[in-house]
Amino acid sequence: MDAVVNPWSLAGLSIEQDLRQHRQPSTLSGCSGSRDFEPYEQPSFNIDGRIMVDAKTHHRIMADHAFQVTSFPTVSAGRKRKQARESGDTELTSQETSKLPPLTDEQALLASPKLCGFSFTEKKFLHFFVDRTSPIQWNARCFEHLVLPDSQKELVQALVAEHASRGGDGGGTLAFDDIVQGKGRGLVLVLHGPPGVGKTLTAECVAEFSRRPLYIVSSGDLGTSVSELDEKLGRTLDLASMWKAVLLIDEADVFLERRSLNNMERNGLVSIFLRALEYYIGILFMATNRVCTFDDAFKSRIHVPLWYDELSPASRARVWRNFLKGVEGSADVDEAGYDALAEAPLNGRQIKKVVRTAKSLAMYKRRRLDLGQLQQVVDIQLKFERELAPEEGEVDAASR
Repeated sequence: MDAVVNPWSLAGLSIEQDLRQHRQPSTLSGCSGSRDFEPYEQPSFNIDGRIMVDAKTHHRIMADHAFQVTSFPTVSAGRKRKQARESGDTELTSQETSKLPPLTDEQALLASPKLCGFSFTEKKFLHFFVDRTSPIQWNARCFEHLVLPDSQKELVQALVAEHASRGGDGGGTLAFDDIVQGKGRGLVLVLHGPPGVGKTLTAECVAEFSRRPLYIVSSGDLGTSVSELDEKLGRTLDLASMWKAVLLIDEADVFLERRSLNNMERNGLVSIFLRALEYYIGILFMATNRVCTFDDAFKSRIHVPLWYDELSPASRARVWRNFLKGVEGSADVDEAGYDALAEAPLNGRQIKKVVRTAKSLAMYKRRRLDLGQLQQVVDIQLKFERELAPEEGEVDAASR
């Protein structure tokens, strides 16, 4: 006869050890509302990046994949969650969550092995295994690696700190609101300059500095039609605002270009973007390479425009040091070597790829990474850039 409940005495030691090995971490038992965590790389979703644990929003948006939640055996905790669900307020505050009694070992063994959340890497709502997640290790020294004038760094940090002091929602005693209530309460920064000079890193540093999630989207993620942009941009801003995330819209040029009388579709895109910026209450970065094409209406919506120059030899030397500092086992490069590497006209993204490729070369040769291997990859990269240059010139001449 099948038993509904099997006692431990009949289960066997191996089964008990296996269950306790997969006991859910106690740090996740308080995720009644939403929390952000960092999952380890695991094969089921092939994701190595940060996630937002948010069952409520997951069930709301992915209704077809929602599952029923049963009450906890503890009477008081179960009653509180049941009342919250029946009232429609399923998100408990952090103070309310902290008052809930901790799960017993038996309750933890019965908990679901999966979390409902959002992957900032895949930009999708998914299920994640609990034992593949860990709390985020914030990098408080991220700004030290950003090659940007100290005055600009200080300004960005001050604006973010002031915005956070208002609760990150545009309210509070320090709020300077627009004449029309609800407008102009966000923080909008435009990062403009050539590729690979630190625009994305600036947004990453702000997220680390303020301990907020970083949500990066591009023009391709938002769509290029009026109806598609209206829907996707609205949802993106809602999620970023709800999670108090730092939002970076990369390649934002297509939404910011000057309107004209003969392109109504583009005018619609610009109008939707303008309206969204007007009422957004979070921190928004927009990265662009063509600020000269901006529509005039955007100028009044931008709080801080940050220009990024091409990297100078001194700046490139700092970038080389920053990347090589993180190489396991360190790199055999002296000051003269850094000066030699800095002479190559590479941007930050190219330098990062060179370091990664040279590290693979050193591992293949079973040697310590040194200047010779780095210079070997640099020469290949520069040859590639020289081969591209004539073709780009021909395309430019043909377009004129």
